[in-house]
Amino acid sequence: LHAPVAIDFLDRTIPVLVEKPMAGNTADAEAMVAASRASGTALAVALVFRLCPGPRLIKQALEQGWLGPVEQVTIEWGAMFEWPVASGYAFDPQQAAGGVLLDAGSHIVDLLLWWFGAITIREYADDWLGGVEADCVVSFVVSERSRPVPGTMTLSRLRNLRNTVRIV
Repeated sequence: LHAPVAIDFLDRTIPVLVEKPMAGNTADAEAMVAASRASGTALAVALVFRLCPGPRLIKQALEQGWLGPVEQVTIEWGAMFEWPVASGYAFDPQQAAGGVLLDAGSHIVDLLLWWFGAITIREYADDWLGGVEADCVVSFVVSERSRPVPGTMTLSRLRNLRNTVRIV
């Protein structure tokens, strides 16, 4: 529902902040961006980790070379899903569009893009069995000063993880 509502608001020059995922498909996302540009009205996706002090410090450390050459990035993020829910929305692939990767992973991927630029996914594995994934591992490569840097991201709604980003 994001695209039609956002486009209507943007056409009326009302700024829009949408939850993730921004849209259900690329065409809708591009239509939202086009409406934002046409009206000159702000459109933003609620990827808020960039506003937190820790990620901002990491960005500064990487930009200023405080860490030296980066050799590896390891991310663990997750906890047992214990939120009270009124419906099965988050677990229905037709409604939620994805599980832990879309939910928590979108924030982590956004940070990696902000810190390093492009990401190349090397391998992906999850526990999807016709529903939405609750546990996944992503192997990727980022570029730091034109050098490839390997990384791994582990996300879970089934296990309590460290909730850390480790940059070696």
